[in-house]
Amino acid sequence: MNNKQSIKQRKYQTKQEKEVTKITKVIFFDEKPEDLKQFVQSTFSKIHEELEEHLDAINENTNEIQANYEYLCELDKKIQHLQEEIKQLKNIISEITGQPIQSKPEIHQIQPLTQEEQKVFLALYSESKPISYLELAQKLNLSLTLIRTYVTNLISKGIPVQKTYIKGRPLISLEPGFKELQAKENIVGLNQKLLGFNQKF
Repeated sequence: MNNKQSIKQRKYQTKQEKEVTKITKVIFFDEKPEDLKQFVQSTFSKIHEELEEHLDAINENTNEIQANYEYLCELDKKIQHLQEEIKQLKNIISEITGQPIQSKPEIHQIQPLTQEEQKVFLALYSESKPISYLELAQKLNLSLTLIRTYVTNLISKGIPVQKTYIKGRPLISLEPGFKELQAKENIVGLNQKLLGFNQKF
């Protein structure tokens, strides 16, 4: 939630508290206005209007989040397409020169993962093919929102998560070379107790 919406939220709550206080005084302290019915109707009408305003603000924020997500998905597609073109170009150059193009070895600097992030990493590590966010969520019995958050955290901490798209549906997997390196050196620094957790996959 951004600062603008937080301010709206606080203002909305303050208004509601004032209206509830008015009603409480009428009911419990016998501060009766001249027309009780009109007073109650007016008060609840204000609450309803403010609630509608609050819901509109939430909807605006939701639309903004959805637009950002769609933009990121489109950006991921373009990056994936660019990577495929680079790979094809390397193959063409290799055929012309008769020599394979050697990629520079990557130096992976991984930040420590939380226990939950390690579980998500292990679930991805155990997959032999790309998996969808939904399938990963079902596999770990977690919500889709949490899975997206954990995967984003993995990427930000240096885990090379690859994304591919099939009919617009994003699928994720670990980079094969990284999986091999992890198997040899445990560069992620997995908790040994969690390695038993991986057996059920």
